[in-house]
Amino acid sequence: MSDPAVLSDNRPVALLQRYLRIDTTQPTPRYEEAVRFWEEVAGEHGLHTERLEPVLGKPMLIVTLPANEPVAK
Repeated sequence: MSDPAVLSDNRPVALLQRYLRIDTTQPTPRYEEAVRFWEEVAGEHGLHTERLEPVLGKPMLIVTLPANEPVAK
């Protein structure tokens, strides 16, 4: 049976709903708004972000998760 405490926490669902409200479809995608959304979310969790824009008007966001273990060879 599912844990009722997990089911009552709607934060992940609310976060996804907020993101899905950002229209990134053609012909007029709102990429800048989508990137700002994820920058805000990452910042709230203390994650490092790097914004790139290899094509004008099409920003990309790299979010880096800190690791506790060294990289395996």
